[in-house]
Amino acid sequence: MYMQEMVNDALNRHASFEQQDNSRLEEPPNEATQRFYNLLAEANQPVFEGVTKSKLSICVRLLACKSNWNIPNQALDNMAKIYLYLTPPINSLPKNYYEAKKISFKIGIRV
Repeated sequence: MYMQEMVNDALNRHASFEQQDNSRLEEPPNEATQRFYNLLAEANQPVFEGVTKSKLSICVRLLACKSNWNIPNQALDNMAKIYLYLTPPINSLPKNYYEAKKISFKIGIRV
């Protein structure tokens, strides 16, 4: 028993604290946090079946193109149309610059 107490002291583990930790129940996230988790889960869904890229990653890449090379909104809209043309009809790609910005803005990415 004495050896166990030494190990507990060395690891800062004490029986009274362990009992309190085990008795605590995990609180569910508040409403705002849950909304954020839901948006993040939705945005991280694959663009379409068989692809590993998410809707959020595509939106961020479009917005990065605009920022890095000062591309006009109309050019990004046309790029989005090309993406839509090349992908299966059932996809979650943004249809234009505004939609990509809106998806990113919802989870806190400001441009």
